[in-house]
Amino acid sequence: MSDEITFRSSELLLLQNLMDGQNTGIDYGGFDDVRINTARYRGNRGEHLYQSEVLNPAQDGGRVIQIRFHVSYTGDVKDKRVQIRAYEDGHISTSEVPTGTDLLDWVEETVTTVLDNREYLDSLELLLRDWVFKEFGGRSMEDPRSVAERIEDSFENMVSNYFDEEDYQDEEIKIFESLISNIGIKLSQLDLDSSQYPDPPADQSRPTPEGRVKMFFEKYAKWDDEMTSVDFDILWNHLVYLMSGDYDSPIEIIETAEREYAL
Repeated sequence: MSDEITFRSSELLLLQNLMDGQNTGIDYGGFDDVRINTARYRGNRGEHLYQSEVLNPAQDGGRVIQIRFHVSYTGDVKDKRVQIRAYEDGHISTSEVPTGTDLLDWVEETVTTVLDNREYLDSLELLLRDWVFKEFGGRSMEDPRSVAERIEDSFENMVSNYFDEEDYQDEEIKIFESLISNIGIKLSQLDLDSSQYPDPPADQSRPTPEGRVKMFFEKYAKWDDEMTSVDFDILWNHLVYLMSGDYDSPIEIIETAEREYAL
């Protein structure tokens, strides 16, 4: 498997999520600070390791390169807790607990689901790189990295407003940031006034986005050769329509967007 695929941070998190795994470890790499190679964190099952403030520096400066989580596996005799370790290079291993081939089938099926949806899983950080240094590099008075950090904070606030942390696992919130940014870019390329798409009303009772969310979509369109300018007010109504749904997993918002907008 490791010779065929690689996993990005959001894909590793989605793999854990779809298998309903309890996180027990995360490794970060790819730091801008060359003095740091890898940061490893380990915790107990059910302790919400991903949301620990201890991880904040690594989350801000690096990317997830390995994730460890336990899943419930029903073996031939009794239920077992199996640890699964998934790596950035595509390698996957399990703890030394006797299992049947059905566990392998489950992992393979989940990996296939992740890869089938990877066009929606470009990280917000990666999407920002496409334009933020072009827009704010050179003689600009603003530091591109600071601009990117503020936009990421705005997306986090937006997602938290619409996806209640009590209803979703910790890592799902981060996945939704990737999904909303990627789906929003795809919607920006459509004629959303067309009758073939939903016609959501402007809902003044819902939280409004911070200006930097609007900046993200407008600047992305500016620097993308295949896109025209974005009418953010219209786009926002459609994003609210999607974010207001009740989803059991992040995959369901993708399925809804594809069904409603023929993506």
